[in-house]
Amino acid sequence: YARQDIKTPVKIAAGSLLVNILGNVLLIHSLRHAGLALSTTLAAYVKAGSLFVLLYRRQVFRPRAGWLVYAIKLVVACFLMLIGIIVLAPSLSVWLTASVSFKVLHLFALVTLGSLVYFGVLWLLGNLWRSKEDD
Repeated sequence: YARQDIKTPVKIAAGSLLVNILGNVLLIHSLRHAGLALSTTLAAYVKAGSLFVLLYRRQVFRPRAGWLVYAIKLVVACFLMLIGIIVLAPSLSVWLTASVSFKVLHLFALVTLGSLVYFGVLWLLGNLWRSKEDD
């Protein structure tokens, strides 16, 4: 769109909308509401991936050196955050029967833990804050 090409992003958005609708139809019966969320997520990935490939092929965007290593560090941080949250998250039966105060405190603890793990891993990997010299 910023390159004065209005049709291409609209076509890609329409394609991702079709992916979302098809995913909803295919996943709603087996996964219920989680199928809708999964379908929406997959459609967003299709849209982002399509735009990336298009920009790359037209030589509008070229990732800088070190981009892949940085992306891998982000994935590692996300994965370790996920593991930490899964380990400390209560079972669904406990969550459904717990008091509101327990839910609020436990959710606060999970968000805090997730944040600490994520940013801690990035700090340990040396990629928490990037300065202008790093670019």
